[in-house]
Amino acid sequence: MLEILFILVGIMSVYCFVIETYSVFLSIFGYKKLEKYYTESSPEAKFLILVAAHNEEDVIESTLENLEKNRLSERII
Repeated sequence: MLEILFILVGIMSVYCFVIETYSVFLSIFGYKKLEKYYTESSPEAKFLILVAAHNEEDVIESTLENLEKNRLSERII
């Protein structure tokens, strides 16, 4: 019984070591600066429109048409 307990503890120790090593590996390479594959536009032109909808395939066409009709003032843009 004690031998089985030692085997289980050993297996768990190896498992924890592997997980911890993986976490450290990800942490070290997470500091690498990401390359940008796009060009940035000027800050005045940046905006995001997020539209959440239930059953999007049914309502996306009318939603996009309404967004196209909506003209924001120059002060906001």
